[in-house]
Amino acid sequence: MHEAINKFVVYEKFAEMTHKYDVQNFSKLLDDYNTADELKSIRAYLDIEQQQVSEEGRTGLAEEAKGPSPKQATSYRFHFVQYQTTGSRGDLTQIPREELTLPKEKLSAYTAAHYPELLRYILLARIIHQTSDSAQLHEEYYVALNRILGSGPEARRLFVEVLMSACHTDQMTKHTWLSRGSFLNLKHAVDLFLYEAQEDLEAVLMIMPALEVFFLKSQDKLQTTLRMRVRDHIVWKSEPIWRLKFKHAVGGHAEGEEVKEEEGSVFYRALLSVVSEMADYRVPIEVVDAFVAEQLATTQETSEQAGPEREKIILELAAYRQRLEAERVEMRPGSASRQD
Repeated sequence: MHEAINKFVVYEKFAEMTHKYDVQNFSKLLDDYNTADELKSIRAYLDIEQQQVSEEGRTGLAEEAKGPSPKQATSYRFHFVQYQTTGSRGDLTQIPREELTLPKEKLSAYTAAHYPELLRYILLARIIHQTSDSAQLHEEYYVALNRILGSGPEARRLFVEVLMSACHTDQMTKHTWLSRGSFLNLKHAVDLFLYEAQEDLEAVLMIMPALEVFFLKSQDKLQTTLRMRVRDHIVWKSEPIWRLKFKHAVGGHAEGEEVKEEEGSVFYRALLSVVSEMADYRVPIEVVDAFVAEQLATTQETSEQAGPEREKIILELAAYRQRLEAERVEMRPGSASRQD
């Protein structure tokens, strides 16, 4: 113990001596500093440099490329621009509230009681009402959205309500047109919603109408809907969501329950509508076939109307197969549609 303390004292003593030596040398350097001598040395250096670069036969372009001569450089002075006030334009209190961005470090401070307020702010002010094509939402907002959407079914239903409140802004087309930046940010937000709602299919059904309303504002003839950008999500690729969709369409029949003959027309219209929607969401054809076979097995209708109604569904399936095959041909390397 004595030896250890002794070593510590020696090390500290040497450290203190080294520190004093450095400070003394630095003080001497400051004391010997002379501004006039330093400027004289700099001017002498610049004069030497000027003699080295002054050669006959230089063109005007070469001289211009070299910039000002060293002598000219010694005569330069810095001038500070006079600050001029701009009145209310520079007053932060005059900026409209919707133009202000919540500091990212404060998003985590929102508790569950403030989730509705924060959700409306992110969806409306930071996503849908943004007009910039290149605006990207900070990742902190997505973290906050993920926390809100994962808090329970009520939060996911509020997400849909806020989204639907911004629909139909164009009274002529009944569409809501978004800038590229807003459209992509909303697509990412809906991806988060679908991820958290995979076990909450009622919420997924609720958001489906909104996916057909939001459009990308573009000069292209092809109109891009939000549904076209989120249809690759796994939630659309299996039967459960479509069983629930069909159940709602036919008025709440339980899965596997037989449909009475007088309800047949409603049954087939609903089934045709769901099959058409499954095609729009690019559900794998084998999933669509299995779904249709399962639903047709629940009806025992034998009326004359059953034949034509079933035929419409068969034609819809055939048209979907042709569409998928055409898309596969277009995506093959060397196809005409892929050649620039």
